[in-house]
Amino acid sequence: MMGLSLWPLLLGVVPALACGALRAHVCRVARDLWSCGVATLTVGSCLRGVLEIYGTTSMLVEPYMPVGLALLALGLAAGVLGSLREDRDRRKSIAASHRL
Repeated sequence: MMGLSLWPLLLGVVPALACGALRAHVCRVARDLWSCGVATLTVGSCLRGVLEIYGTTSMLVEPYMPVGLALLALGLAAGVLGSLREDRDRRKSIAASHRL
């Protein structure tokens, strides 16, 4: 519960500021997957903290970490693939304009 605010801070605010400083365009799918991963990790941390305060455990909180990390990985992969596709399309349009 003490680290509950670290998930959105480290995985939400810091990458958003980095993308803003670099003026990087991230596709919507990548941004949404990343946000879902951050939300999943945050909710899982909150639920685990509530159960620890109550003094019990549950198997229902176990999937939050792997699912959240998988969503983060998918978001990262979608962002990388989107930027590669964007670079390829930009190079094609530059090459086509030079042929004219």
